[in-house]
Amino acid sequence: MKKILFASFVVCVFSFSAFAQKSSAAKTDPTMPVKAAFERLAEGIRQVDLDKVMNAYEKSDDLMIFNQNGSATNGWDNVKSVNEQIYARLSNVSLEITG
Repeated sequence: MKKILFASFVVCVFSFSAFAQKSSAAKTDPTMPVKAAFERLAEGIRQVDLDKVMNAYEKSDDLMIFNQNGSATNGWDNVKSVNEQIYARLSNVSLEITG
């Protein structure tokens, strides 16, 4: 009987310590990578730096950017060539992010 009580006590002690370790672990924010990528993109726009802006996107032929007129630009290389023309005319950009 004493052996059963002792074994139960040992199991409980190890169980509680395992749960305590899980709860004390630092919780990471799962949105941090998305926020970091967005900030890199916004910083590239503020600095009018096309290389920083394009590095925010995956270099893929599957990239699709929708334009203001409703059309779409497909492919990383096409997006970069269109943006090179646009960024050549930009100088003083202010960007306000809300929401």
